[in-house]
Parts: sequence; structure tokens; C-alpha cells
Amino acid sequence: MVKPAEETPVVNLWNSCLDLTAASYHTKSVYFYRPNGAPNFFDTKVMKDALSRALVAFYPMARRFKHDQDGRIEISCQGQGVLFLEAESDGVIDDFSDFSLTLESLKLSPVVDYSLGIESFPLLLLQV
Repeated sequence: MVKPAEETPVVNLWNSCLDLTAASYHTKSVYFYRPNGAPNFFDTKVMKDALSRALVAFYPMARRFKHDQDGRIEISCQGQGVLFLEAESDGVIDDFSDFSLTLESLKLSPVVDYSLGIESFPLLLLQV
């Protein structure tokens, strides 16, 4: 887990009515970057440090959903952190040809067990 680099507010934030109509699962997106020659290209320590600093300003992204006493979904800001996974592959970008959604490309996103309830999983999950 990557947590905010500094203390952040401990609050519960309501979701807007529009947010409440959204599906209760993560939106998967995959980004590919070709090496740029920098010595720290894809250095996970650099990524984690940058993410930790960004989570200070965008602290709700490091939290969990929960139900309030009336059953309304809100964001529980308790500083839980963002899931950050490191993965390795022998594949290359060209193996994904046109980048259309395939069973292979789905393996590039973290797996979430939604059966445990919304309080159990982070709002943001990253795999590099």
C-alpha cells in the first residue's frame, strides 16, 4: 500500500447523487510506455514516492467506500492507502497488437474480490 506522504484530513465525504448512480466496480485502463532512455524509467521507488506526494492533495483516492448509517455510500478518509502492485512479464508491447480488449490484456489489471464488500478494497489500484 502507498499512503499519503503527510497527514491528511480524517473525514467522511458524501458522494454526489451522480456518483451514486455509477457502477460499483473499478474502471480498468491500461497504459503502455516505451522506455525513454532515462536511468530511472519505471523505477517503482520513484513512482511510489510521487504517488505518495500526490495523495496529499488528492487524499480521497487513498480511501475506501463505506455505507453511512442510512445506507448511503460515502468515502471514508482514514488514510488507508492505494494498492500498488509490481508485476513482471517476458512480453513486449508489440504482443498486444492493436490493444483491443482480450483475455491476455485483462491480466494487466489487478484483480479485486468484490464479494468482500465496498469497505474492503481501495478506490485506486495500480499495477506496474
